[in-house]
Amino acid sequence: MSRLRSITDEQTLAPLDRAVEQVRLNLPLYAGKCQNHSSVDGIYPACENDQWTCGFWPGEIWLACERTGEDAFRRAGPAREMAGSLAERYAAPLRPGGGLILHGTYSKKSPYNTCVPEGVDECVSWGDYFYMEALTRLAGDWDPYW
Repeated sequence: MSRLRSITDEQTLAPLDRAVEQVRLNLPLYAGKCQNHSSVDGIYPACENDQWTCGFWPGEIWLACERTGEDAFRRAGPAREMAGSLAERYAAPLRPGGGLILHGTYSKKSPYNTCVPEGVDECVSWGDYFYMEALTRLAGDWDPYW
C-alpha cells in the first residue's frame, strides 16, 4: 500500500489563493442566491436558498474573507442573507432531541444515486453544525480552533 504524502504549508497557498479567486469571480453571479448542490458542465447553476447545501456558499465567502481580510468578502451579502433566510424559514422548533434546521436530506434515491432513501426532509447533523458555525462567525464570536 502506498502512503500519501503530506502537503506542506507552502504547497497549500497556491491552490488556496486560486480558490479565493474563484470565489471572487462567483460573487456577482450568486447575489441573493446560492449555488446548486452540484454543477452542470462544471458550472454551478444559481438556485434559491431552499437546498441543504446552500450554507456552503456563504461558508466559502467567509473563508475567502479569512484568507484575505478583504472587505469585498466581509460585506458580501450572501452570508447574512442566507443565514437570515435559514433562521426565518427553516428553524426547527425547540424540543428535546430536536435539530436546528429543517428540510435537510441525508440520502435520496434518484437515477444518479441508487442509495437507500434515508432522512429525507429532516434535520441533518452537518447542516445543524454549519448553520450554527455561520451564526457564530457572523456574531463575531469565532475563535478558530486549529
